[in-house]
Amino acid sequence: MGKAMSKSELIIESLSKVQCSKNEDECLDHMTEMLWKIAKGTRYQSDVEVAFDVLQGFRDRKANGKRY
Repeated sequence: MGKAMSKSELIIESLSKVQCSKNEDECLDHMTEMLWKIAKGTRYQSDVEVAFDVLQGFRDRKANGKRY
């Protein structure tokens, strides 16, 4: 088993995924993943969880043919 990646390495890995995104949704997924890795274990973690919920709400509305 390899060495666990540092927080910085995890963020850089997520940034690399953002750069390789094929569409807007994939880009948003990778950006929120990166944001989660940055905020995890900090006092901002709950704020990121709320942001995830808001993003999912927008996606649900879009899937149901509703405007934001």
